[in-house]
Amino acid sequence: MPAPGDRIYIGADHNVHYDDAMDEATEVPLTAGTCTFELQDEDGATVTGSTGTAAHVSAGDYLGVIDGPTCTADLVYDATYTLVITFTQGNYNDVRHLSVRAAYRGRN
Repeated sequence: MPAPGDRIYIGADHNVHYDDAMDEATEVPLTAGTCTFELQDEDGATVTGSTGTAAHVSAGDYLGVIDGPTCTADLVYDATYTLVITFTQGNYNDVRHLSVRAAYRGRN
């Protein structure tokens, strides 16, 4: 079960953040990477309209948006989903799996 703050709101846009992409050896931010994301249901199927690409916004931070009207409007209240974020640049590869729970804004 996701933590209380890890929610995706039904019918609302959802910002997808990938922060601190950095070459550990040189401590240089990775600013030319490819960062993609998708929301998966409990069976691992991709939720319609949830895929996208995050753009580099500053110093190794990337930002994308899951569109509310085309994706989150169809989420099931209180269901748990997995947000999969994949980042690559050169030989650097990372995949993050974040658990999120569908909720209505203003409700628990």
